[in-house]
Amino acid sequence: MAEKKEYKVLLQDIIPDQIFLKSQLELIKEYPGIEKSGAGLRDMAYDIQIQDGFNIPSSIHQVTLVILMKIKYDKQEIHVASVGSTFLFKVDELKDFVEEDVVKLPRKYRVTNFSICLSTMRGILFEKLFPTYLNKIVFPIIPMSTVEAMAKDREIKDKERANQNN
Repeated sequence: MAEKKEYKVLLQDIIPDQIFLKSQLELIKEYPGIEKSGAGLRDMAYDIQIQDGFNIPSSIHQVTLVILMKIKYDKQEIHVASVGSTFLFKVDELKDFVEEDVVKLPRKYRVTNFSICLSTMRGILFEKLFPTYLNKIVFPIIPMSTVEAMAKDREIKDKERANQNN
């Protein structure tokens, strides 16, 4: 039986110069009626897509986060913007958490990184949307239970991928 590893994630362990970030905004279309009236901005819907992976030789945990923004306007749902960012986290001794070609970090590690990504994305959205007609949008705080569910979902996908490769 493999030795059980313990990994503690503390805020001071996440060193800013070890986090790389690249983001981009895509405004799908500007709608003059929305821009002038602000109509529909209160009915903003967000589709959050999160993917992650590990580069074992480099000890990197890569998290890609994409947020699709939709509003209800003139009796239709309109995709108005997409914002995506890639985050790279350095993980000391990542190779110690590899079993049968699968990285098995404790869920709290993914939850912490996903939470950092989502919180950072709030600031990125504010900065990217400021010069646009969507500048009054504030991305909501995501409940921790949702972040934990995202991490669990990624673990399940890792197991499925490992089973397909065997």
